[in-house]
Amino acid sequence: MAKRITIILFVSILCMSSNASGFTIRAINNKANKLFNKEDYKKALDLYDELDKRLEKNGVKLNSIVKFNRANTLVKLKSFDEAMEYYKKSRLISEKNLKLSNIYYNMGNTSYRAGKLEESIEYYKKTLDSNPKDKDAKYNIELIKKKMENQKKEEKENKEDDENKENVDRKKEKEKTEKDKEQQEEKQKEKQQEKKEERKPKEEKKKDEISKEEALKILKALQQRERESRQGEKAKVKGKTGLLKDW
Repeated sequence: MAKRITIILFVSILCMSSNASGFTIRAINNKANKLFNKEDYKKALDLYDELDKRLEKNGVKLNSIVKFNRANTLVKLKSFDEAMEYYKKSRLISEKNLKLSNIYYNMGNTSYRAGKLEESIEYYKKTLDSNPKDKDAKYNIELIKKKMENQKKEEKENKEDDENKENVDRKKEKEKTEKDKEQQEEKQKEKQQEKKEERKPKEEKKKDEISKEEALKILKALQQRERESRQGEKAKVKGKTGLLKDW
């Protein structure tokens, strides 16, 4: 992605202040710019804050360049929301030395770095409204659009992958449930079969068992048979022991 962040030097602002204070402001500004270029952004930010206060104290309210430079420093420190506020302030009091297209371009960069892609495109379009020849803004718009398309495509693919994974998980869960059910049914059948086998000898035993009344009847019948048998034996003996016939 094309990036450009430029620290703008004072020209018109210094002319509006007194010579003594002008030299002081120039010195602070130069030092702040050097710190920015050395990537010592925290110290640079402190000096831009001091510049902002001094200019307002001296009655110089059109200090858009300071606010612009301060916003650029905040971007480097990843304070994107605060940076956007200072870009907006510099835009409202923009001067000849600070092109509106540069402000919008940096706002586009900041929105992009904050992950606000659609917003960044809008600021790059405003850059082109102010400066139709800005090639970097055109390039960034096309690049971000392509990135958004890829993101949508990736999100769609991820969604499909998640759905496929869910379907596979559901299928596995269903198969597991069915298998568990079959195992439970098999175990239940085995238990029922065991119970049947346990009952069978008892039932057979019950068939062989007779009631007390039947047993008594059988006993009486046996006793009766035995008496009859004895009586028959006695009768036979008597017949054999009779007197011999005299011929």
